[in-house]
Amino acid sequence: MYRPGDSINITTTIKNVGNFSSSDYNVDYFATDDSTTSLLIGSLERDGLEPGEEDTFETLCQFPVNIPPDYYSIEVVITCQNDIDENNNYKESSISVLVSTMEDLAVELVDVNNVIYMPGDQINVYTLIKNVGDKPSAAYTVNFYASGDMTITNQDLCIGTVTVTD
Repeated sequence: MYRPGDSINITTTIKNVGNFSSSDYNVDYFATDDSTTSLLIGSLERDGLEPGEEDTFETLCQFPVNIPPDYYSIEVVITCQNDIDENNNYKESSISVLVSTMEDLAVELVDVNNVIYMPGDQINVYTLIKNVGDKPSAAYTVNFYASGDMTITNQDLCIGTVTVTD
């Protein structure tokens, strides 16, 4: 899975299937969805090819930071001057890549059994944390603080830590 703004490394093989040498050509990479979205994610120029010659190379492309979350195919489009058959100058990958935003963990509830505690008392804290994003979260840590107000500062005391791994 990729996030908006991430880079993707694409291996491309171009072959001159014609009977004549090609001039230099441009390679454009697009992320396309199932509807009408087609976003340019990379572009470069390559040297021409002799008949039957193949050129394999890697290109580092980048998804736009504002790309909508979706599954995308990678489409490669070749532009070459004097090409007599432009119908074979594009290829769409058969593999979809997911571009998604990050997980978004939100604290929905914090509750305790009592409202008054004495030093040394055990405190049971009930916490509900929801992932309101569109990506499963990785492991995360929750720190619990004793504070006189709703703002945690370096003056507050950390009274417990829980790491959630699943």
